Order: sequence, then C-alpha cells, then structure tokens
Amino acid sequence: ILLLSFLLSLFSILAVAFSNSMMLILCILFMTLFGAFYSVHIAGSQWLSFMVLFIMVGGLMILYVFIMSMNTNEKLKFKLGFGFTPLLFLLIMFFFMGSQSILEQSSNSMVYENFSFMVLSLLFLIVMIMYFSSKLIKNPSIPSKGMK
Repeated sequence: ILLLSFLLSLFSILAVAFSNSMMLILCILFMTLFGAFYSVHIAGSQWLSFMVLFIMVGGLMILYVFIMSMNTNEKLKFKLGFGFTPLLFLLIMFFFMGSQSILEQSSNSMVYENFSFMVLSLLFLIVMIMYFSSKLIKNPSIPSKGMK
C-alpha cells in the first residue's frame, strides 16, 4: 500500500508537469483513500486517517487553484531552483538529525506510524508540487491567461 501511494504521488507530479489536471485530482484522491483506509484498518487510529484526509484535501485545493491559474497551452518544464530545493532538503534532514531511530521505529509502515514524519512528508509533497507547477511562484509579475 505504501509503494502504491508513493507511485500515485509520482504520477501526480507528472500530471502537474504535463498539465493534466484530471489525472492529478484522481491520483491525489486515491492517495487520500489509501492513507485513510490504511490508518483505519491496519494502524487502528481513526483520528490519524482524518488528519491525512484533511491535509491531502487542503493540498488538493491549493493545487487546484494553482492549476486553474496556470497557462494550460504551454507545457510546463521542470526547472530546479538551486536556491530553494536544497535548503528544503537540508531543513528536513536537520529536523530529523536528532532522532536516528525513525526508520527503526516505523520499518513496517514508514509513513503512517510516525505522525510527525507523515505530516512533514505530506507537506513537503504539497510544497514541491506547488513549486513545480506554478508560474505565479516563478514569475509573479507575469499573469497567466486565466487571470487576464
């Protein structure tokens, strides 16, 4: 289930890259359902599944606003900002440097057993998709066709 949700998150990043908003919405919906079902049936924590649901639906709303404001005629190219992305990776590595046993504690289900790791990874996924998908973040002075 964890591998399937990881593949769905990769497909959602590709859907943003090729401006296919329907595939993105379906991938995030399936990721939300898999996370909620896994948390209820296997981990036995119902409030954690609702937390996953709220985080993913909030991320979906943010992504939907950015995709609707994008120019859909042009294909989006991945441009890795070398100032932003390594700082984000270093921040996450510094956050988890104190506890070395994160992978040992949650080896069976890497994301859903550790609550802080789950929330941080979902927020990281939302931030990275917003960073790669939005022309407004890269060029805030140039409005897209939907805003004209």
